[in-house]
Amino acid sequence: MTLGFNLAVGSLAAVAVAVALDLLYWLGPRVTLGQAWLGLMMPQLEGLPVEPAMLDGLRENVQTVAQVNLLQSLSGALSLGGVWPLSLPSLLASDPTLPGLGPTWELPSLSLALALFPLLLALGCLLGSVYLTLVAARVRGEPTAGADLARWMLGTWGRVFALNLVVLLLIMVGSVPLTLIVIVANLIQPLLGSFVLALATIVLALVWIHGLFTLPVIVLERVNPLRAYWLSLRFVRRHFWAALGLMGLAFVLNLGLGEVWRWLAETGLGTPIGMLGHAFVGTALTAAILAFYHDQQATAKS
Repeated sequence: MTLGFNLAVGSLAAVAVAVALDLLYWLGPRVTLGQAWLGLMMPQLEGLPVEPAMLDGLRENVQTVAQVNLLQSLSGALSLGGVWPLSLPSLLASDPTLPGLGPTWELPSLSLALALFPLLLALGCLLGSVYLTLVAARVRGEPTAGADLARWMLGTWGRVFALNLVVLLLIMVGSVPLTLIVIVANLIQPLLGSFVLALATIVLALVWIHGLFTLPVIVLERVNPLRAYWLSLRFVRRHFWAALGLMGLAFVLNLGLGEVWRWLAETGLGTPIGMLGHAFVGTALTAAILAFYHDQQATAKS
């Protein structure tokens, strides 16, 4: 992990990308669903046969969603909302309750939000790919500027975007038959339904764990998503406990220090300091994960 912090010092360009995006969230406009979302969901809640306390909670959730800054999805596009352990660090995106200083722009319709989603996904993947490639270049000891780096960034963008589209498609296509199987199993015997759901959860968890290094493989090896997942699977099988330990340590450090950055941000004047600290630590953890894969592969080849 110490190596990750040393590499982050040499990856200030990547830190700057993360800080610049956080500044956009802080000083730029908040793009929200606003009244378009409230007008759709609030009438639906009124007819629900639930207790008043639960209904109040549902109303609060709907109002929270209506005020979410959709631009903050740019930070989550790289990791697809947490599917992958690497992401473009953002203090404000990690805690949407932190206040911004910019104006609020409400989208006039939900159809516009749906049209905006793929654009935000593509742009977020591009920003994340630029960020990851800058860190990877430092890990590999390669130049952090020039035409070769630009081609590397664009190649990473295309592969990451394709990977996330495949995962989204699999989630949408696979969730329907899985839900039907669980429902049928519950109708036959509730215990059978619980068993099927538990089995599916275990299988999906194993698929996810063995794909934890898919993004590092894509950016470091410059291979297509399917090849990257296969290499990640083989890598995790060889270094299972070390890989899980590194991921767990990165999660704990990011979670613990995240509370410090959020506390600073709540003081108002400490927001820029919190942004910089969050971006630097996030970059250090990213560099540590990339360096772990790179060093283990180099050792295996030597």
